[in-house]
Amino acid sequence: MRIDRVACVGSGLIGSGWAVVFASKGLEVCLHDIRETKLRRALSLTREGLEFLAKNRLTKGRVERLIERVSTTTDLREAVEDADYVQESVPEDYGAKRRAFAEISKWAPGDAIIASSTSALLISKIQGAARGRRDA
Repeated sequence: MRIDRVACVGSGLIGSGWAVVFASKGLEVCLHDIRETKLRRALSLTREGLEFLAKNRLTKGRVERLIERVSTTTDLREAVEDADYVQESVPEDYGAKRRAFAEISKWAPGDAIIASSTSALLISKIQGAARGRRDA
């Protein structure tokens, strides 16, 4: 499977960090969060992350081209409907993550990969919320 478009659901420190990783590889990234203020901050963090990389391996012009590939939205459907890969990074709470997986699976393509940034919760207790997916 080819991955060209990535949605980062949850744009805090972890979500914006994922956006840096994906954008630095030249992928189209859509950052999603529930508040526009959070998205503005995430875009700033993403730019800072790419500029940090520029010190070592990216030119300033390349940073600008990469940041242009990053969009933001408060509309989850818009964020995930064309995504090949969805990286969930909502707060570490079973309820929040299960709700995110349920909503993501409702709008994401059936063959999209849905991943979680959970570090302390069991993914087996989260993934079951994904509707109509083979792995749920």
